[in-house]
Amino acid sequence: MAFHFPWYNQPLFISSTFTDMMAERDYLRDIVFPELAERLRERRHHLEPVDLRWGVDTLTLKQQAEKEIQVLKVCLDEIERCKPFLIGILGDRYGWIPPANRMQTAINEKKFQTKVEGKSVTALEIEFGILARKDQQARSFFYFRTPLPYDQMPPETAALYSD
Repeated sequence: MAFHFPWYNQPLFISSTFTDMMAERDYLRDIVFPELAERLRERRHHLEPVDLRWGVDTLTLKQQAEKEIQVLKVCLDEIERCKPFLIGILGDRYGWIPPANRMQTAINEKKFQTKVEGKSVTALEIEFGILARKDQQARSFFYFRTPLPYDQMPPETAALYSD
């Protein structure tokens, strides 16, 4: 009788601003993750990249505030589910800053305390997923894009990559 080892799911959260990191996220999706998935498959693990630029289902929610709170809650839930695996890729954009009361509603549910006024979702992801957790800090890596030559770009292009 053959013994079958179980398969494991390995979620991995990707944190970055969206518009300026499309190429990096696409590279992860198209090049890095297929190779990593193959290596993990040999060890009976299924790689599950969590890239929220693909959206969060908010179709049933009518109010914009409800939708934004749902997005923030899903984001924090996914970070917890993916623990300890979070990839942070950062460039020169700070990212979406939701109204403070909506962010506060989302973090209250997690019993997470931080100042939310003027904080971007990307900053919250990094703080919640890594900086506030000593056990995560030793195993976490950040990847920073080398500054782009903004002075050599048309202003509308530079605006896509920098705040």
